[in-house]
Amino acid sequence: MSTLLATLLACTTDDVGFGAGGNQTDNDGAGVPSLVDDDDAGDTAAASACEGADLDFVVEVVGSVDDGSGSGSGTLTWPGVVTGLARLDNDCGGPVRFATCTSCVVTEWSLSGADDVDFGGNCAAVETVWTVDDGDAIEVYAEFGTLDRGAWSLTAQSAITGSRVSAAFTVE
Repeated sequence: MSTLLATLLACTTDDVGFGAGGNQTDNDGAGVPSLVDDDDAGDTAAASACEGADLDFVVEVVGSVDDGSGSGSGTLTWPGVVTGLARLDNDCGGPVRFATCTSCVVTEWSLSGADDVDFGGNCAAVETVWTVDDGDAIEVYAEFGTLDRGAWSLTAQSAITGSRVSAAFTVE
């Protein structure tokens, strides 16, 4: 079986090679590296009390740096470039390690308002291991260009849990 096929098969299960504490070097307790492992036996990395699903997942709307039109949910000044920011914050008190079945932590962006836009990103279908140190974050940006004036909503979907978070904003 090819390595890619083995990785894809591992990503079809609920466990992609990490014990309950998000340990990165599981060997299924038998000294043999394994992509699929559901226990902590043989794990060598320090465990965290949290898993990837415990990270805080937030989305914000950011105006372009060049036009200084602001950030966060609220009002942006037209004709600024609108960029979405999805962030996974780690406030767990230790590093959190997790895996996704693609190279992205955001699987889909949706923008609704005057026009509706869905954007899946440029994710490769490959298992990816992520580590977020305590107090740090993973930030992902998606640029949507200049939007028409009006009320908008930006939604991002987490590759970890499938949950969606949204931010409402206005372009004036």
